[in-house]
Amino acid sequence: MSFFEHLTLSRGIILGSFLGSAVVGWLLYREQQRLADLQAAVDEARNRVPLLVNKAQELEGLMKATSREDFGSSVQDLESYITARAKDPKVNLGQVEIGKPSEQVIQSARAGAPGVRDLVYRVNPASSGKGEFSRGEISNFIYLLEQDSRRVKVTGLTMTPTDKGAKVDRLLSDRWKYDIELRVREKFEAPKAN
Repeated sequence: MSFFEHLTLSRGIILGSFLGSAVVGWLLYREQQRLADLQAAVDEARNRVPLLVNKAQELEGLMKATSREDFGSSVQDLESYITARAKDPKVNLGQVEIGKPSEQVIQSARAGAPGVRDLVYRVNPASSGKGEFSRGEISNFIYLLEQDSRRVKVTGLTMTPTDKGAKVDRLLSDRWKYDIELRVREKFEAPKAN
């Protein structure tokens, strides 16, 4: 007796359904495993998204800060940076004189570790210019110097009125001469020993 001799239509449908359900069950189990793997990946990505957003915002802030830094480490770049701020339409100071920098070491350089120093500059109106400015022009200049660079800090300002013959009971005109002290902090390497 063979198996197929007693196979009727109803028994064939039952056997086919059983085999079909076994195949469908195996496919369903495989898809369930893929779904579980994808769900784990989504959960992991959901935990990483805030970190990535923070890193992206930090990178954007650093990129904006470096794009605002119009000067590198050379004195000529700094002088052009200061001159550009003095010629800004909101400031309109014209030419400025920038004194030679003096150096103040904040942290000495050691082998393997850079040092930190401040370069101190004095900025005055150019002797060939008009030489007197309003407090608004001077304050806008100082503001732009510090706003556009994280490295430049104004540490001193001396303003003297240009109206020398003013009486005590009269108001002074709003015209001033200025002397600005600014610092640029930078790292430096220890000199190599020969």
